[in-house]
Amino acid sequence: MDGIKNIILDFRKNQSIGDDEVEEVLRLCRRKMELTGQKDDYILLLLPDVLKEHCFRRAINSYSIGLMNIRKELANVQYMQTNTLPPTMPERTRAGAGSYLRVM
Repeated sequence: MDGIKNIILDFRKNQSIGDDEVEEVLRLCRRKMELTGQKDDYILLLLPDVLKEHCFRRAINSYSIGLMNIRKELANVQYMQTNTLPPTMPERTRAGAGSYLRVM
């Protein structure tokens, strides 16, 4: 267990990763080891790579979401440019049509 803690501490010197993310990575490592029939000490070889992969995927997902948001905003601007409001507001058909308060 000390080996795992040391790997995580060394990794955290260069990358920001939360405890919940570390738990998820450890769960993934254990699952990979279970599926491939590896012994418990294999986690010391697997963990550094899975931590790197996790941070790499997180960065790619963040970048992709940012691009999607930019594209959405550009589409909104293009829509507003092609579908403008009429230059003037229509005239009211009768006097006081917009009044909501009436004196009794």
